[in-house]
Amino acid sequence: MSTAWTCPRFAIGAGRVKMCAASVTCGTLIAGATLVRATTTADLAEAQADADRVATNCRGPSQRLVVADDEPLERELVCRALCRLTVDIHQASNGAELLQLIRCRGPFDIIVTDVSMPRMSGLQALEAARAAGIQTPFIMVSAFSEASLGRQVTVCGAAQFLAKPLDLANLRQVVAAILAGTAPP
Repeated sequence: MSTAWTCPRFAIGAGRVKMCAASVTCGTLIAGATLVRATTTADLAEAQADADRVATNCRGPSQRLVVADDEPLERELVCRALCRLTVDIHQASNGAELLQLIRCRGPFDIIVTDVSMPRMSGLQALEAARAAGIQTPFIMVSAFSEASLGRQVTVCGAAQFLAKPLDLANLRQVVAAILAGTAPP
């Protein structure tokens, strides 16, 4: 068995994500917060038992967030980092998808979005959300770390501005503080 990444309270099997459930037919699953690749029947049985224990003890996430970034690898990296907080994570690849997600599946507790994306930027999505009366905290991230951009997103109502490359531990702390209501104003 080999460990790849962690995600508490989830079990993944047969290519499908099932919160608090385990179904293994493909030989790969996340069980007990560890991705395992079962290479033998005994490994598969052990992994299935671990997943069953996770499913039995799981209450599931109560807080929901969205990660929006046009770069799939960046988006996945952020999702994996935030998964440790035991939150329900939704994804969007641009600002238009982000707004659609907010309208159709909201409300969300936090939105983490890149500033520069095609179709609609994260900044435009923030402005549209605020114009619609949506007060969900936005954490804006960008590879462009000029002070003027940080001020601009703050003026538009973002809770935080973080420069890329992201310090994932810092991002987790910022998200956790906002979720706990302990983030500085």
